[in-house]
Amino acid sequence: MSFVFHRRLRLLKVLLSLKFMVFIIVFWIFYINRHILFTILVPDLVEIGNSTKSIMVRKSANKYILLWSAYRYPPFPVLMYKDIFAKKNCTYQNCIVTTDRNYFRGDLTKFDAIALHGRKLIKYTTRPNKSSHGSHKSLHQKFIYVNQDSAWNYPICSFKFDGVFNWTMTYKLNSDIPIPYIQIRDMAGNIVGPKIDMQWKSNMTEVDSDVIRRLKKKKKAVAWFYPECHTSTKRENIYLANYLKNELKRYGYTVDTFGGCGTHRCKSDSACNKKLEEYYFFLAYEKSFAVDFVTSKVLRALWHYTVPIVYGGADYSRFLPPNSYINARYTPATRLAPLIVKLMKNPKLYRRYFGWTKHYTYHNPMNTDNVCALCAAMNDPKLTGRTEYPHLRSWWNPPFPNKCQRGYLNDGNFVIDDDLFEI
Repeated sequence: MSFVFHRRLRLLKVLLSLKFMVFIIVFWIFYINRHILFTILVPDLVEIGNSTKSIMVRKSANKYILLWSAYRYPPFPVLMYKDIFAKKNCTYQNCIVTTDRNYFRGDLTKFDAIALHGRKLIKYTTRPNKSSHGSHKSLHQKFIYVNQDSAWNYPICSFKFDGVFNWTMTYKLNSDIPIPYIQIRDMAGNIVGPKIDMQWKSNMTEVDSDVIRRLKKKKKAVAWFYPECHTSTKRENIYLANYLKNELKRYGYTVDTFGGCGTHRCKSDSACNKKLEEYYFFLAYEKSFAVDFVTSKVLRALWHYTVPIVYGGADYSRFLPPNSYINARYTPATRLAPLIVKLMKNPKLYRRYFGWTKHYTYHNPMNTDNVCALCAAMNDPKLTGRTEYPHLRSWWNPPFPNKCQRGYLNDGNFVIDDDLFEI
């Protein structure tokens, strides 16, 4: 009996030891070295980071991108940082960006993409359609038209750029690689906009106590930050602001203008933002008219719980929730001034402009998601089949006449001459 008991006891110890070893192995695979499992299940995933913070990123062959020129204009300066895609924790980090045209000993066909900036397009005396060896553009290669500046200020006027570019990377929402100035997320952190067919939640009228507390600090009517005195719409913006200012005077209010073109000053940008919290409304007038050209001016208003009064060429329903802004393009000063006064004197009506705060958050993606978008596109099989833009000018240029008349482009700073371009 004693022998049988001891035998069973030893067997139990062996089984327990085996179970413990199995537990240790499972623990090691799933918790200490879980990237092995991901490698088995999803071969193109790899884990990076340390033990406290890591992310799963895609791994594949390197993609080489050449920035042809205009390095100081966004988004090029950010893209030029070493290992920028890794530093931004992008899902795809296999892109190498350079400005060195001799990276492959002068053979430009070996680059997966060549990006040209639209701000300097009219000054390019050569186009990178041939390598130094005389071979034509390779079939896999993408020419990317990049521009974050308004099409109003930088139209494409030469027909010789039609059929040259395969992708577009601009603020326009129908770009192959959209890089808008603002980003909209839901309360779960998912990117939901801006979009051409943006679908907003309905019945966004309630606000929480923190927002109500912030709104109670409002004391003044309208603020306008206007540091640039040389924009193409300067005269129109100043006229509209002064018109509104004169109308508000009838009710005992005014428009306070900050910056180089105004009478009010701030010691710093943060000090201006602090002052903005005292105002009910903020003039978010864009410096030029163009489709989808909505800059961070609206972010400044939204981040400081101030209602933006917008004026630009965009369809603002793609960027801002209904009843969260006032469009001065369709609301003349004679109607805008009394509306401002009405909302200032009725806190409940004014609060409704902030119902979106319980459903959305606004962000600046310029140095984060917009950066990652380029490398993501280089790895996107849906984009690899894109051919080219046969009529890039009609896609990019604003629907206004005379933007490409000789001597008119960019406020008269340049003269269009097709002889500048080489085929």
